[in-house]
Order: sequence, then structure tokens, then C-alpha cells
Amino acid sequence: MRTSWIVGAALVTCAAVCPVSSFAEPEATTSATLEFKGLVVGQAVTTQQIQSTLGISCGAGANQMQVCNGQGTILGYSGSFNVVVGPDGILDRIDIRLNQIHYADVADAFHKKFGPPTSIDHSTVQNKFGAKFENEHVVWGDLNGVALVLRKYAGGLDKSSVTFSTKRDRDLLSRGMKKSNDL
Repeated sequence: MRTSWIVGAALVTCAAVCPVSSFAEPEATTSATLEFKGLVVGQAVTTQQIQSTLGISCGAGANQMQVCNGQGTILGYSGSFNVVVGPDGILDRIDIRLNQIHYADVADAFHKKFGPPTSIDHSTVQNKFGAKFENEHVVWGDLNGVALVLRKYAGGLDKSSVTFSTKRDRDLLSRGMKKSNDL
């Protein structure tokens, strides 16, 4: 069981403080295409499709990527979206932050849509007053290296996250984390 801490008002998760090597790539457990509202992660997409489907704005990002950010909905619940399209037009990431009170509904919907996950990990998070809470980290992997990760607590006790990502995106983020640990 991994432990995360809440320092001040921020939740310090293993993603922020643990070595990158502690995150194993998910095994393929679903033959279903990991998609959100018809946007298929790991396949070609246009920013116009993202804008019309999710209602968020897109613009130029680093390294010729397109980055789309804004408020959208998941199961009718409001969420903050960050979407990344690679320089080749491949949809690399859909990251959604939503109010934690909606986590159970969202997790249940993905269980119904994609079947049993690759893994479910429980850990403990703690706030600055010492109160402990059980966190949940649920992962699905598909046959093309795409992962869907749900986190009950993400960055704080009031936020959950839903992240679809390609292996290329996870590798890019992993390299960035290695550099940030070299301060």
C-alpha cells in the first residue's frame, strides 16, 4: 500500500514524490477502444473535433503539439479539461479534474463501459490535521498501449481525476518528472 500526504492545502501524491520507475505500464486487459465521447485516444483527431465535442478551446503548445483547455462535462458533472494532441495529430491525452463527490458515479460508469480494470490500488492519504482517507487508483489498459487512470483524490481531497493517455504521453511526462527531480 502506498501512502500519500497532504501538505498544507495540497495533496502530495506518489506521482509527485515517488520515482518514475514505481509506475508500471498497464497490461492490456480490455479489447474495448478507450475513448471519451467518441474521441479515441491514440488515433488521429483534429482540434475542431475536440472543440465541438468537448466545448473547450485549443491552441499551440510546446514542440508543435496542440493543447486544449477549458470547462466541460463528464456524466453531466462539470470538470476542468486538458487535452493534448501530438505534432502528428494523434490524441495523446484527455485529463479531467472534477469534484471528488462525483468520483463513485464516474468510476461506476467506466466499469460498466470498459469492464474489469487492469488494477485497483488502495492507499492512504492524510491531511495536515492527521485525518486519513482511503484513496483509490483504478487503471485500464488496452491493446494499443492506451491507459485510462481514475484517481479518487488528485491534488487535494476535493478533486478526482480521469486521465486517458498514450504510452508516448506517459513517456514524455516521465522524462519531465526525471528532470524535475534533478534540482
